[in-house]
Amino acid sequence: MGKSFANLIIEFIKRAKLSVGRAAIQSGLPRQTLYNWKSGRIPRWHPELPADLARLARTLGLNDIETDQMLLAAGCVCAVDNPHHVTGVVGELELPTGWWRTGSHPELYDMGVDRNLQCNEMAVVTLRSREPTISGFGTLIQNCQARAFLKERLQLSATVSSENVVDWAGLWMRVDGEERFPSLKFDNMRNRAIKGTNVWSRYTVVLDVPEEAVELSYGIYLCGAGTVRVANFQIERVGTEVETTDLRYTDICPEMPVNLDFSNLPRALGREC
Repeated sequence: MGKSFANLIIEFIKRAKLSVGRAAIQSGLPRQTLYNWKSGRIPRWHPELPADLARLARTLGLNDIETDQMLLAAGCVCAVDNPHHVTGVVGELELPTGWWRTGSHPELYDMGVDRNLQCNEMAVVTLRSREPTISGFGTLIQNCQARAFLKERLQLSATVSSENVVDWAGLWMRVDGEERFPSLKFDNMRNRAIKGTNVWSRYTVVLDVPEEAVELSYGIYLCGAGTVRVANFQIERVGTEVETTDLRYTDICPEMPVNLDFSNLPRALGREC
């Protein structure tokens, strides 16, 4: 399971041997923002967020892999996250209408419809790395307005196979509000990631769409080297009996109170008082 955004921030700041205040000054971020991130709040989405996180990564001395890890945990997988917004033909593969590619290093990936393949008589999109070792990720993405789905629970599903995925891959979906609202809901399957080689299987992401939602973004991504193939994307309304996969809540707090009597200890502590 991938680490939560808060855990990554705590780990990287501690390793850099910087105080929160010093990290804030050197990265140009508000001190309270870093405290909020450390306490478990997911960053509010805005167009400058990827650049803010990149400055923080440089301040903390992160390498490319760690920077991408932090960006993914923060939900930065939308086309507006970076200038690499490409349509048309990519290598031998043709991007399907209404979809485009992006990511931290999309130029290192081929993406598009593979006309030599089908899955249950349906078209297949291939996302494959161009090099055996890659630091970064690429994603196939689509956006739509949230208006038709307000106050609904949505399930994004697709059939996916993988070959030699070194790091991880997965479906992802994000629900965004207006500029004054945070990125409202998000899941990129990092707690159930696709790794290695796997036969065709159905995967799902389930998120609620709050009344203040404005836009939905969704797709599939590949982090590192390897190949993933995807077919038959579907978005459908589901009932509340289908559990949400929203990482914004599962990473931050449990469903019910736990360990109120302090009897469950993670490790041996000091002497009794």
